[in-house]
Amino acid sequence: MPEEQKNSFGGSERRNRQRLPLHWNVYIFGEADSSPMSGRIRDLSSQGFYCVAERPLTPGEHVYCDITIPSQGASTQSAGASLHCRIQVLRVETTLGGDYGLACRIEEYSVSRWKPRAISNAGAVKLC
Repeated sequence: MPEEQKNSFGGSERRNRQRLPLHWNVYIFGEADSSPMSGRIRDLSSQGFYCVAERPLTPGEHVYCDITIPSQGASTQSAGASLHCRIQVLRVETTLGGDYGLACRIEEYSVSRWKPRAISNAGAVKLC
């Protein structure tokens, strides 16, 4: 059994995988809901992530998500990627801002890479 550690909030850390603090976009797709719910990843490990989203999900629920991995470096011509995941919602909590914190386990994933094709006059990037 892993030794209990202290996390950055001063509490006990029960996870056995290192988490990376990130601020990546996530789009969550429910089974019956055709429009994705947007959220923001706060931390990610090889087994799951914690994000803040605009509405709650049900603990135990299985849904899909796309995590947008930004391009590396300052160049908008460098490639980015997306993680397409099947996840299970483990925990849901209300945040101080009125949003919802979702702790999710990644059950399956695939990666797709994308590269900006052109930059329009408005500065928007078109993806290939």
